[in-house]
Amino acid sequence: MFLNFEIVSPLRSKLQSGIAESQSPSGFNFERKQLLEIEGSQKNMAERSTKKKTSSITDWTQLPKELIQIIIEKFDNCFDVVHVRSVCSLWRSTFPLPSCLLSPSYSLPTYPIEKEGLCSLEKIPVVLFRVPTAVESVSEYFVEGIFRDESGDYMEFSSPLQCTLRVKLARSDSTLKNMLDCQIFSLGNQYRIIRWSPKGVRTIYKYVAFLPLNEGGGGGGFVVLRRYYRTLLMFRSVERRWFRVMDTPNYTCTGLVAFRGRFYTSFWNREVFVIDPYLLISTRLMPEEHLNGSKDLIASDNDELFLVERITLTHAGGSTLRVSRLDEEAGKWVETTDLGDRVLFVGYGANVSCSAKQLPDGCGVTGNSILFNDRSEDVTFFYKYGLSEGVAGGSDWRISRESSVKFLKSPTWAFRVEC
Repeated sequence: MFLNFEIVSPLRSKLQSGIAESQSPSGFNFERKQLLEIEGSQKNMAERSTKKKTSSITDWTQLPKELIQIIIEKFDNCFDVVHVRSVCSLWRSTFPLPSCLLSPSYSLPTYPIEKEGLCSLEKIPVVLFRVPTAVESVSEYFVEGIFRDESGDYMEFSSPLQCTLRVKLARSDSTLKNMLDCQIFSLGNQYRIIRWSPKGVRTIYKYVAFLPLNEGGGGGGFVVLRRYYRTLLMFRSVERRWFRVMDTPNYTCTGLVAFRGRFYTSFWNREVFVIDPYLLISTRLMPEEHLNGSKDLIASDNDELFLVERITLTHAGGSTLRVSRLDEEAGKWVETTDLGDRVLFVGYGANVSCSAKQLPDGCGVTGNSILFNDRSEDVTFFYKYGLSEGVAGGSDWRISRESSVKFLKSPTWAFRVEC
């Protein structure tokens, strides 16, 4: 293009000034003809270049897999991929569902007392999604488990295309949810064991925790801890057998959490234990001041492990609440009054946490809050620290009236928050 520009410009200037290197009409006509030919050639080259550029723009599905992986890594979170997959069926088949949203299954041997049958371990990714409502001061939230990629159930709708995932938690029936306009946040994973008897009867065990092992510097090994009546059983993939965990209370386990390479358990008698998966040693880990109330363990990613203790008093008196975080180095619980931007959800179906910074202002959910899934009341509230409610000098975890919460008619964590 630079070469053409250099040839045409002097000719154009000569013609405009009426001066030609040859004063004869034939010389002038020759240069004029030469200019027109060059400009025509330049126009054709530009058109061909434009067509070439247009034809070189291919669909993203034609990109090399390495480039597609780089694009995926640039997304803010795994649910951007879910939204990309909603563009069309071709994109859905090109962009794989993120591994953190898959529900792999592991084959396990049955415990000897169960005798015959098949046994498998299933991973269930748990998500929180916020559904937009017509009223700005009202938000609806759902905490549910994603079971598998529903490529087979995907259907093409008129624009906008539906972005669907099959979700299920607790004892609810699985259902397809449209995620296109939802804000979605990952809350980690839960696990369950499914046992099939020789007659085809299915039994589901919900109190299950999973840890990957790194023995000998290699990967792929794992260990599973499950509740079996009043005992705890541990399975190690290396030995391919179940072990009974000793030195634990003869009470039903009420909570199992895997955190930083160890298992943490709570029991019906309100005791808390930590279990080493390598040595099969269980150690009692209780707060210095014992509260004779319910104890719930909540892991916040792999950063913090919280212990929430609550004694429910009379309706007028409310609840006594204490929150502690694990000091792993010191091996003890340390009482805390500041959860930062975290929100803890405690109760039916799942004990989970999320970051309130990810949620928009005015959505009714703010940091340093705790919500109990207590369905005995029509309307409930978040607990926040330092709210005195008219009591002079009161510093405690108390009910906040900033937002009211109403649980929806759903077997899962489904609730409406109104500011």
